[in-house]
Amino acid sequence: MLADFTTTGGDSTLAPIVQAAVRAAMSQSRAVTVLSPSDVAAELVRMQRPDSTPFDPATGVAVATRIGAKAILGGRLAAAGPGYLVSLELTSTAQGTVLASHQERPTVVKTLNVTVVDDLTKKLRGKPCRVAQGSAERRPA
Repeated sequence: MLADFTTTGGDSTLAPIVQAAVRAAMSQSRAVTVLSPSDVAAELVRMQRPDSTPFDPATGVAVATRIGAKAILGGRLAAAGPGYLVSLELTSTAQGTVLASHQERPTVVKTLNVTVVDDLTKKLRGKPCRVAQGSAERRPA
C-alpha cells in the first residue's frame, strides 16, 4: 500500500508530488506490484468507508490486510536546513515490522529533484511485495 506521505515543516504541497514520483518509480519494478487506486477504493467501499478516506496507518493496515498486500510503503519529507530530508519506510502488513527504511537529502536547496526519488526507490525495488496505492491517487486532479 502506498500510504499518504507527510511533511514536517516546509512546503506541505511537496508531499503529494514526491508520492506521485515514488508511485511511478515503484511501478517500474518487476518485484513489486503496485495495486491500483480503483482496487483500493473498491475495498474501502466494501469496508463501508468513503473512498476518500485518508490512508493513516490504521486504515492502511486494515485495507492492506483485506486485499492481501504484504507491505505498506510510507514516506516523509522533513525540512532540514536549506533542503528536505526524504524518507521511505516499507512496513510488513502482518507483523507491523519495518522491512526497509531509507532516507536521502536532496542536493538541490529548497527543491526536490527526481534523482532523490530514484535513489530511494532503487533501494526498495528489489524487495518482493505487493504495494497498494493510497487515497491521494484516487482524488481527482
